[in-house]
Amino acid sequence: MFSVLENERGVTIVELLGALALMSIVILLISSVHLFGQKQFVNQSEDIENMSNVRLVIATISKDLRSADPTQLSSPNSQTLIINDKEYAFSNSLKQMLQNNVKLANNIDKFEVKLEENDTKINLEVESVKDQHGNTASLSTVIYIRE
Repeated sequence: MFSVLENERGVTIVELLGALALMSIVILLISSVHLFGQKQFVNQSEDIENMSNVRLVIATISKDLRSADPTQLSSPNSQTLIINDKEYAFSNSLKQMLQNNVKLANNIDKFEVKLEENDTKINLEVESVKDQHGNTASLSTVIYIRE
């Protein structure tokens, strides 16, 4: 290598263009892999956030239901649940789940509660908004209230 530099002949333009073409291909491959990884990270982060929000809503309501006084339980409509002194309401316009008019979770597309069998059986269903690929995270549970 030093012989090329010492003989003062230098590097021809063809050699220089060949080296630049090889470097461009290598840089293109590396950046392609990097961008693919970054895109996957963003997609998975969105999926995880949606799943976490759905699980938070189900876990919070389930916890309050299990310690609730059965006489203090009501559901004025399918998108509102009142447990003791806490009101859980779904805001369709904001796509949020509210607890006493304070945001509990974002990106919620569906919240449905059904009281059955003399208010001792509660069906809960929560679904997140669709991600970029049209996938949603959803959970449902059935809770029986002991008297």
